[in-house]
Amino acid sequence: MLGGYYRRSIRQNAIGVLKVEDPAHPATKMLGGSWPLVDEFYHFGTAPWDPARPKDNIDVLFGNHIPMGFSRDRVHVLLSLDTEKTNIAGMPDVVKGGDYPQAWTRSYGKGRSFYTSLGHRDDIWSNDPVFRAHINGGIRWALSLEE
Repeated sequence: MLGGYYRRSIRQNAIGVLKVEDPAHPATKMLGGSWPLVDEFYHFGTAPWDPARPKDNIDVLFGNHIPMGFSRDRVHVLLSLDTEKTNIAGMPDVVKGGDYPQAWTRSYGKGRSFYTSLGHRDDIWSNDPVFRAHINGGIRWALSLEE
């Protein structure tokens, strides 16, 4: 329902620069064109698990087979890791120009879902008003309080 399955972390407590792909959305309108952030960023499954490649597209936390690959065709991406502005040294499997979405929305008829991979540090919830505005904007959008 959310549009993607977690595969593994890119790196914990990394400094990443997020590209704002929709600067008009309530969850990103406060960010400008990019958002530098220390957090844990995610890789999502890129294809359904295939027994011919048994080590690909498996959730590293629980060993679950990923049933569906992430596709921008099913979601509206709000934020992605900007590999041109992020130091990707020490980030396994991250390549310049690669696609690493980190927040998106998805609609179902009259229903809406908002997803963000961000928010792993306790202090970001209590000390970062920009992060809280990101979460609040996403929730308000999902509740149809903002367009």
